[in-house]
Amino acid sequence: MPTYEINKEIVFSSAHITTADDLLFKGTTPVSTIDGLTVTMLDGGYGFRIILDFDALKGFNYTRNGLSEAFANIVSIAKDKECNILILDCDGTYYSWLPQYAW
Repeated sequence: MPTYEINKEIVFSSAHITTADDLLFKGTTPVSTIDGLTVTMLDGGYGFRIILDFDALKGFNYTRNGLSEAFANIVSIAKDKECNILILDCDGTYYSWLPQYAW
């Protein structure tokens, strides 16, 4: 029986990341890797698709790499839900228990 590569994604509003996170990700596109985060811009430029390599992210210091605690929390949720793809979309779902940034 063949082994299949299966991906699972989770979607959040990009309002759950800081302006600094947004600017950092925009500076990495069209495709770039930041220590276990492979970032591409969504079609139209209104968000990001981030492939999460959880093995590479072990011990990753988000703030030292210029990313916010808010982003680290979203990655933690993705990991808990066993999602290896994170979509940050301007039309994505807002979650009341997460911080929201008006930028």
